[in-house]
Amino acid sequence: TGHWGQQCLAITLDMTCTSVGQIVSDAGTGTVECSIPSSCCACQQVFCGYNPSGRYCDNIKVGAPNALYGVKQVAIKGEVGGSGAVMDCGARGSCADTYIMGEWVNTMICGGPDSCRGSILEFKQSNGLICNTRACISTTFNFPSNRGGAISCDAPEACMNSVMNVAGNI
Repeated sequence: TGHWGQQCLAITLDMTCTSVGQIVSDAGTGTVECSIPSSCCACQQVFCGYNPSGRYCDNIKVGAPNALYGVKQVAIKGEVGGSGAVMDCGARGSCADTYIMGEWVNTMICGGPDSCRGSILEFKQSNGLICNTRACISTTFNFPSNRGGAISCDAPEACMNSVMNVAGNI
């Protein structure tokens, strides 16, 4: 069981979170990877771009099934005034039932089936969102300020039953 009460695979030493409730950050590298199934599922928090060095986040890569599933404190901050960060939830259920907040996020990709299902995504100074087939079902999008871009829900059932609260240019 993960920190937030969600079902995760048993923790192994090759996972990003090796204990329930662990806090993971990019530690100034600009990247966080959740690259094996359930690898960040047990985390309490995942942060990228919020560190004492001032280094911004390049990307959070969530490329395995249920890798970040159910984590309620995920934060990503890209380069202010620059191109911004990329949040890539590319696998089945990879970022489902999460709360992700971000600033200066250039691209949010919900690529795998159910990858962002039931999540809350809240971005300031965002530049768009891509939801592929069945990726953003019942997802809430809060974009109080934007830099442009687009919300792409062009695939079948991509944003079914979702709520979008958008201000500014998008």
